[in-house]
Amino acid sequence: MGAAFSSTSYLRPISLLGNLPIPTYCDELQSNWTMLDLTTPSLNRLPPEVLHVIFHYLDIPDILRMRRVSRYLNAISHSRQVWTNAYRTAEFVRPPGPFLWQPTYDLEKVLVCGFRVDRNLRNGSGPARMEKPALKMREIRCKQSPGGVSLVFGRFLLVGFRNEVRCYDLNIEALDSKRATSIIF
Repeated sequence: MGAAFSSTSYLRPISLLGNLPIPTYCDELQSNWTMLDLTTPSLNRLPPEVLHVIFHYLDIPDILRMRRVSRYLNAISHSRQVWTNAYRTAEFVRPPGPFLWQPTYDLEKVLVCGFRVDRNLRNGSGPARMEKPALKMREIRCKQSPGGVSLVFGRFLLVGFRNEVRCYDLNIEALDSKRATSIIF
């Protein structure tokens, strides 16, 4: 195995990812050379350009989870290109951007906070709970009306006749006593 793969041909140093140095593990890999299986695919062997394409398809929690896989993926996940792409493709509300003057840390912080707010609003859990407005309607039974009579939100009176439905705003008369009728529809 040692003759087929030399340490210099396989372990090429990766110096920079943008402005962020990526750690190399040449010494550690050379000391454990016999335990390495070079035929198994690994994300750590992919160049940064390929990993940026992969990270483009991940959502925010998955990008953060990739940091725990290895130091190499941790360094890639801190790159500006990853967070710029995530900012552009995020499907939740966020401030305008990304701008060139925004540091990578700020992009990440905005996206993580925006994702948490979106998740809380969708799940209905957490401090930001969205309640569905309940339709407050009361049916009024009236023998003289051939249709139905309903009071909606304590303000609108719906009266059904054979050929029409009338909607009365009960608060209009209280505000404007000069109007003869309060039919709004």
